Amino acid sequence: LAQAFVEQANQQNESNRVKGIDDEALELMQSYTWPGNVRELRNAIERAVVVAPGDVITAADLPGAHLLVAGDAREPELRAAVERAAGHPRVHLDLRWLTDDELSVRLAASDAVVLPYRNLHNSGAAIMALSADRPVAISASGANEDLASITGPDWTMPLENELTTDRLADIVRWASRTRDGRPDLDPLDWEVVAADTLAAYDRFRSPR
Repeated sequence: LAQAFVEQANQQNESNRVKGIDDEALELMQSYTWPGNVRELRNAIERAVVVAPGDVITAADLPGAHLLVAGDAREPELRAAVERAAGHPRVHLDLRWLTDDELSVRLAASDAVVLPYRNLHNSGAAIMALSADRPVAISASGANEDLASITGPDWTMPLENELTTDRLADIVRWASRTRDGRPDLDPLDWEVVAADTLAAYDRFRSPR
């Protein structure tokens, strides 16, 4: 079953890079009780396929606290700083521009998404993550405040200061909470947004 999930994850990622699972990782998976049953196993394999640096999944790639830094780091100084910080086997880098399909695979493999931009006023990535039932930590600015008020504190955590290791640990603990249901994104439906925009336009045009 685990190998079948590897093949499915490769298809989702449009790649056949990961060929299988090594013996130590298989032993760990066999010794685990998997309280989430098949779904938990599938999520673990999907995550491992994304973070595995080689062509086989090892014990280091299995669930635990992993940090995946993904996206195009265009500033050379920023890229160099991130690369210097990534000396731990559970820190993984994918510093390139990602297609929508590649981004969706990485979001699906995550337990939480952190968007630590200082001046991010709205984010399609945050909405995509929430659509996949992934909690999001995002800067408290612009439309992000509206997003936080819509989804609530269970799904959106505001980032008001620098992202430190302590703050990241807080996010991990927050993301590990049990959540009931899904985030309510109905107010972001295109028809709802269009109707609200039209109503605001009508109010603006109405004589006072």
